[in-house]
Amino acid sequence: MPRLHPLRFSTSTFLTSVAALIALQSFVNSGTGRQSLLLEWSQPAIAAQRTKYNPPNRPTPIRTDGTGVRSSPSVKCANTSESMFLSMLAPVSHGGETVNPRPTLYVYFTGKRPIEMRLGEVGKKPLFIQRVESSEPGFMPLPYPSDQPELQTGKTYQWSVEVVCNPKKSFENVGLIKANLQRVESPKKLNEAIAKVDAIPDRSAIYAEAGLWYDAVDSLAGPLLDQPQNKALKTALLDLLEQGGLKKTVEQERKMKRAAGCHSETPFGSQRADEKVRCPQSQVRY
Repeated sequence: MPRLHPLRFSTSTFLTSVAALIALQSFVNSGTGRQSLLLEWSQPAIAAQRTKYNPPNRPTPIRTDGTGVRSSPSVKCANTSESMFLSMLAPVSHGGETVNPRPTLYVYFTGKRPIEMRLGEVGKKPLFIQRVESSEPGFMPLPYPSDQPELQTGKTYQWSVEVVCNPKKSFENVGLIKANLQRVESPKKLNEAIAKVDAIPDRSAIYAEAGLWYDAVDSLAGPLLDQPQNKALKTALLDLLEQGGLKKTVEQERKMKRAAGCHSETPFGSQRADEKVRCPQSQVRY
């Protein structure tokens, strides 16, 4: 078999990468744009690219908190010296979207106290209030209760979280933060596109390109909790969070990693194959 000339090979690879980038950049958040992008993903797999989150092209829902802040970097319960960091994995500048009728939401929390979550339509009473125990610092899932009604498409919901200082006195909760979310119709070809890829980061990239923030986060954070040493998943998740404006959350995770005696973070896609993670699972949860 004749050997490929190095120059021809590199040129072909370059052209393939350029074609892929052009396809991604041509995305627009209209229905037609989403179908076009998903059609590209439904074709034979292309070379992996850095995940690019495309925010929904629709008016940003009015935030009732009025600040866009998604984290409380120094939360303290009364009469304690314990300082906790609480952040919701929600985009800072707009309401995130999902196609899941019962999405799993996530927070990043460094304390060991319970978290109270509320979710309901904006301006109305919450559909439910639930408390979730926290056993160790890191990313924490907040599953949508199976006995609660599904989210409806076209409605804007708000979810909020705060730290429970006294389980018997909810008025002592601290660190309240809020974010909006919407359930949207699943774009055609979405499931087909997801079925065409095997790697978890690639599935998350499809959701992110389609503007489905909460699905992109869940597709990375869920597996990461089961594989806390998986650097590819963690790097992809932190990269996505930075694109959503959650720089303080990313900085806090890197700070915790350094404090645990681990390697410092490396830029996306630059990890060495022989580099090992030195953080014991019992010390930090990715």
